[in-house]
Amino acid sequence: MSKLISYYFKRDKWILLAMVACAIPGGILLGGYTGEESTVGAVAIFVGFTAFFIGVSILPLWLCIRDYKRMYGTYGSFFAALPLTGKEAMGGRGLWFIIVVVVACLCSLAYFGPIIFRSIREEMEICRFFAALFEQPNVNYSTGFAFMVIAGLLLAAAVWVFVTSVGSEKPFRRFGIGGPIMLYVGVQIAMNVVVSTVMNVMGSQRVFINEELMVQEVAGLFFRTSLVLSGLMLIAAVVLFLRSVHSHDKKLSVS
Repeated sequence: MSKLISYYFKRDKWILLAMVACAIPGGILLGGYTGEESTVGAVAIFVGFTAFFIGVSILPLWLCIRDYKRMYGTYGSFFAALPLTGKEAMGGRGLWFIIVVVVACLCSLAYFGPIIFRSIREEMEICRFFAALFEQPNVNYSTGFAFMVIAGLLLAAAVWVFVTSVGSEKPFRRFGIGGPIMLYVGVQIAMNVVVSTVMNVMGSQRVFINEELMVQEVAGLFFRTSLVLSGLMLIAAVVLFLRSVHSHDKKLSVS
């Protein structure tokens, strides 16, 4: 798996560097905008948001397409001949996807970080808001949100390797790149149904004794809901990953 990640970095490091290269000037332009209406300000905003769109949307999508072509497209026969087990290949691809998402998130922080930092310095209400996040019961919101972000990132990586591997099997192969897209839409619909069901079930458990305890009850309900959703996302990630490994091993045995 480490060799696969090394290969990806060797071939695609320049795209990751391009994401960072877009983030730095974009963050400077957006962070330097003072809100005054002028031609220079309008150009700065336009260039900044264009760099943001390219850096966190176009380039990561390009990396994902290159990954798909390597495994199941133009270079599929080459990668099928590599001495990699299904777990190593899918694990490496999933880890690469996580790296791309993390870099995109850091680039987004570089874009909007200066604006957020300036707002925090100028607005005392925002300072008090962030300070309150680390107090009870607001810490439940922060902890629950962190659980869902980590589980969501793992699930997103598992979904990516699942839709590209299973979407390249015989029933979907005739649709080309449309096979993984169709499978992705189906997975998203199923996930939305599960999330809606969990939210409805957990929401029906809310019981507010009085107004003083309402804040604690809401915070506790959010924390419990986030734990349930995080657990379900981790279970789904494991199932999808194992199914992807099976699909990859099956392709190797046939070839």
